[in-house]
Amino acid sequence: MPIEVPFLPADTNLDPLSQDWGEAYKELAALIRAKVPAIKHVDLYCGQEQFIGTDGNWMPFRAPAVFLEFRAAEVQDLGDRVQQLTMDIGVYLLHETVQDTDDRSLGQRRALEFVAMLRQLHQALHCAQGTHFMPLTRTELSRAEAPPFCYFYRQTYRCVIIDNGAAPQWNWAEPPLEPVVGP
Repeated sequence: MPIEVPFLPADTNLDPLSQDWGEAYKELAALIRAKVPAIKHVDLYCGQEQFIGTDGNWMPFRAPAVFLEFRAAEVQDLGDRVQQLTMDIGVYLLHETVQDTDDRSLGQRRALEFVAMLRQLHQALHCAQGTHFMPLTRTELSRAEAPPFCYFYRQTYRCVIIDNGAAPQWNWAEPPLEPVVGP
């Protein structure tokens, strides 16, 4: 007869070895804020750049902004309902400017500030690891489609996350009770 495992809310995983991409997002957001203080907004990516006004005058967040996107590139079953997720984490940097990057333009230095921020993000993230994600390795750097007056670049980092979320949960703080044996 199968053992009934009570349903636990997603934020109640009691396994200390479990890693969670939602918690990894919070760790990465805190790391970015600490290491790149010029970033004014960190969020999960859901197409926020599409809400910027076509004239560049309305933005629903402060820039420069970083958006994080999580995608499982590979999922491997490890048994006992545990999975190893090879995650690609897209780190989008949105930088607002009206300056030109033209080789001899007067605003070139200001326009290229986003390159220095990309480098700072890379220094903060490459080989970083947390409680909920294993070490990050950059695998891609590319431009993303951007609204007017914005530079929008994506760096992709790969890491492994062990997901024990579907496995039976145990409270590791308290040892299991030993059966009582009669006299």
